[in-house]
Amino acid sequence: MNTRLGILLVVSVSVFLLSCGVKDESAQSQVEGQSPVESKAVTYSQEVRDGVTFVHNTGPRWGDTPQVRLELIRVLGGAGNSDPDMTFYKPADIALDTQGNLYVLDAGNSRIKKIGPDGVLQAAYGREGQGPSEFQFMDGIALDEQGRMYVSDKATNAVKILNSEGKEVGTLPSAGPAGKLARLSTGDLVSLRTLQGSPALLQRFDPNGKVAAEFGIREAHEDADRSRYFNRVSFDSGPDDSVYIAYATRNRIEKYSPAGELQLSLDRPLNFPESVEITYEEHQFGSRKIPIPFVNFASADIAVDSQARLWVLSYERQLKFEEMGLTMHFRDGDGRYEGAETLKAGDEVKIDAFAFHIFDSQGHFLGIIPLTHHAGVVRIFRDRLYLLEPKHAMCVYIYRIVE
Repeated sequence: MNTRLGILLVVSVSVFLLSCGVKDESAQSQVEGQSPVESKAVTYSQEVRDGVTFVHNTGPRWGDTPQVRLELIRVLGGAGNSDPDMTFYKPADIALDTQGNLYVLDAGNSRIKKIGPDGVLQAAYGREGQGPSEFQFMDGIALDEQGRMYVSDKATNAVKILNSEGKEVGTLPSAGPAGKLARLSTGDLVSLRTLQGSPALLQRFDPNGKVAAEFGIREAHEDADRSRYFNRVSFDSGPDDSVYIAYATRNRIEKYSPAGELQLSLDRPLNFPESVEITYEEHQFGSRKIPIPFVNFASADIAVDSQARLWVLSYERQLKFEEMGLTMHFRDGDGRYEGAETLKAGDEVKIDAFAFHIFDSQGHFLGIIPLTHHAGVVRIFRDRLYLLEPKHAMCVYIYRIVE
């Protein structure tokens, strides 16, 4: 990238925060060419290079008092659940239709569970196998306006299309490993699948599987573990079909236009340094003794709300080994999926390692909402935040976002 430096703007912006009936009218002047000004309202520096805005956050604008909160509505599944319909095994993703029905990708059971707004199971689709409407390693789900389900399967590198009754009606041509999915207003899908040799991290493709845009730049590493961990990302689409990427092991969050142009890059203060190397510890998985890589993680997932605020599921500290609950997936010499083995670890549900870092649409760090439990996948639909915990409690937390 051209490193020509544009105008350096050190900004402390006068804003009106309407939240819970409180107005923040603290103001600071906008100064060019000076050091960031410390204030309770906001602290960040900003620069523009080649049309891309880079925001360097050094503290949350809201301070220690978040101006939004999460109100728990219900928990689906999890420890103590007595309803077999609400039992999940390694759930991988969630989606919501226009009627408010929640679709849980119950990956460990190769099923899609449709749950009504009242928390009652409405239907279940799919089963384990390699035939129509069958899955081996489900990973992502997206819905369209007709109720069709787009489900990615990592084992077959395919995205299967099911109608509203759960019958397979099509398969998108393979363009590489299938992963998480986000559906844009155009009907295009965004996924982690990439063409062989592409330097991109994500691709946007139309209903025929044709690639229309690419997002993110893959770091080049000859070592497979370095390539996998240092290029791991989560993503979501915004109200205007912009694509947002949160890097798992990098203190970096990016916004791209629907056409794949980088528009915004931001960071925030973390409680630990970024990893530059990977360390290894050997652990037993069944009959196999496997070296487990360890690296510092910054972000677990990202979701965009209706106000284009970014909710980044972040690590406040690194997980201890006994908190991880690792699962290893194995393939044979020909690349065929053999199965998985889970290392029994991390039974504790309550934990202080996760929090939401919230940013406004300009990339300015607003505040932190700490969590008291494990978390893995976050999705936001209207004023509801759905938080999927796939490894420990194996449940879905449903929250209301209260302004």
